[in-house]
Amino acid sequence: MNIYVHTPGREFLWPYIKKAASAHTLTDNAGEADVAIMVSSTDIYTPGELLLAAESTPTNPDSAWIGHESTFAAGCENCRTVILRCPNVIGTAMTGFPRELAESIFRGTFFHFKGNEARVGAVHAADVAAAIAALAEMPTAEGIYNISDGENATLHDLAEAIAFRMNNKRISTLSTKGQLWLGRLIYGKKRYRAYTTSRTFDCSRLCRTIDYRPTPTTEYLRTHVYDENSL
Repeated sequence: MNIYVHTPGREFLWPYIKKAASAHTLTDNAGEADVAIMVSSTDIYTPGELLLAAESTPTNPDSAWIGHESTFAAGCENCRTVILRCPNVIGTAMTGFPRELAESIFRGTFFHFKGNEARVGAVHAADVAAAIAALAEMPTAEGIYNISDGENATLHDLAEAIAFRMNNKRISTLSTKGQLWLGRLIYGKKRYRAYTTSRTFDCSRLCRTIDYRPTPTTEYLRTHVYDENSL
């Protein structure tokens, strides 16, 4: 089977995809493909708090992902197409918010906020790649699917799991009124809002279509034993 995979902004997924889809031919020509799969983003949905948002959730008209998805669909009219909307993807050489979070933890500029229970949609790159391979192999799979790890961990727990991979780096907690005020001042409104707003996504449609049983991202980070075959 010839598979065309489009990963705008997430090229770091390719080693994972090549490993998961090794039984098939990955082509960079959509015209040669039997199935075309795009790795899109849940950032396409309306901004603000979202709790277990489904594929029918209204999109943000200002999101660049609307154009990305439309261009992808227009270029793949002659084959089966799948759009996989991903939240924060965790993995080697990750990009976007997860990378910014990891870098701020490493620098010591990320702080927990006392009482912050914001939950974060996330999924590991290995599970994204496995889902891509399974969707390609499922002839009835078509259209838009959300993907997540189903855990919807708090930002606190995700940050602690990332810090664990950094030799258990300590993350300080801002707890007093003065500290919390200073934290909001340091981060600014946009980042503070991102750190304190829950955005989680429902992937039940994906689970009904393929045998999708992801590993919670925080568990993967804390328990995966890396060897010469790991990415």
